[in-house]
Amino acid sequence: MSVGAGLVVMSPVCQELLTAFGWRGTFRGLGCIVFIVFFLGLTLDPNVASEETEESLEDSGKSQAPQRRGILDFSMWKNNTFVGLTISGFFIYTGHSIPPLHFVSITL
Repeated sequence: MSVGAGLVVMSPVCQELLTAFGWRGTFRGLGCIVFIVFFLGLTLDPNVASEETEESLEDSGKSQAPQRRGILDFSMWKNNTFVGLTISGFFIYTGHSIPPLHFVSITL
């Protein structure tokens, strides 16, 4: 989903959480959603394109040695662009999400 579609979906979800559980329960619920999405993201396989290439090479008679794969794949952390975007995204998300928590404590 893009940012706009995320807002269309999450705005009513946040409102219903706020109505049902209050602001503390809403933040707990949003934390649970992020937690679930994090573990769903761990199931993504970044080697899908390379597997398709290996299959086409096997069909043509050129075989490569099979690679041993573990449960978790950390090979993406070797890509400098990915690391830079992830770190900058972390600071942007933190800077965007933390101030509302402090505004609540100031206004109460």
